[in-house]
Amino acid sequence: MKTVIVALLGALAGAGVVAGFYQLYPPGAAEAETLRQELADARFDRDTSLAAEARLRERLAELRNENAALAVAPPVPPPEPVADAEGDEGEESPMAEIMKTFGKAQSDLAFRTLVERMALGGEQLEEFKSVFDAMRKKRQEAYATMFNKGATLEHFAIIDGAMPDVDAWVAANLDEAAQEEYAAYRSEQEQNRIDRKANEELMWLGTIANLDAEQKDAAFEVFASHVAGEPPEALLEMSGPDEFSTYLDDVMGSRVEALTPILDEAQMEIYQQQAQAWRKMAEGMLGEAAAGD
Repeated sequence: MKTVIVALLGALAGAGVVAGFYQLYPPGAAEAETLRQELADARFDRDTSLAAEARLRERLAELRNENAALAVAPPVPPPEPVADAEGDEGEESPMAEIMKTFGKAQSDLAFRTLVERMALGGEQLEEFKSVFDAMRKKRQEAYATMFNKGATLEHFAIIDGAMPDVDAWVAANLDEAAQEEYAAYRSEQEQNRIDRKANEELMWLGTIANLDAEQKDAAFEVFASHVAGEPPEALLEMSGPDEFSTYLDDVMGSRVEALTPILDEAQMEIYQQQAQAWRKMAEGMLGEAAAGD
């Protein structure tokens, strides 16, 4: 589950700062925050070169090494919904719009790929499109609600790749050959998710603690093995925030245990502090509706 949080919250690292940040933090804080913003932009800009991202991460690491107070970035609270006089829920945040656009591009590609691989046509194609579009709508809602403290565990799962309604429709309506194609596609996407999440966690760790090449390789193996054991569908089985909180305890504890032989004491302290900050933010994103699950 920690992988879900990293995907969703890593994008927030440069979105803004709490009031009084520049007064509360020592020299270097202003540049550090600017770099965090540039890093957030870089993650969503496909045209940004890997070299540019590496340069930003290196400079940010230098600043953190120069002053320990910059090692743990203050968590950015999700924005409050802005209601108008008629009581509307308010406009979505720019970050939510970015993530919704990115999610739509991904789902468009997934739909085209699945239709071709499962050789759908006629009524089956229409039915599949209806089910897939409903899933797409849920994903768009998930991107919007998570930034307004209205997310549910289902939202987290869907954002991370779960497609329970589509899974069920395929199992109930398609022949064995089509189901095998679907299963192969989902397996490929799961491996992509594991690789992507492991790299995201490694990049996040690298921005808060200097790692040598050996540490990076070892940490990647830790993250990849943990992500593989944390499928997004597991969130759908949870009863609510209490179980989610307990699950996060287990997930974070297992990572700390696995990273202990890899990180030095100072690096581990920084990792645990930042992980706790993100964990609190993730729990804060769950809305009142989730409390009744």
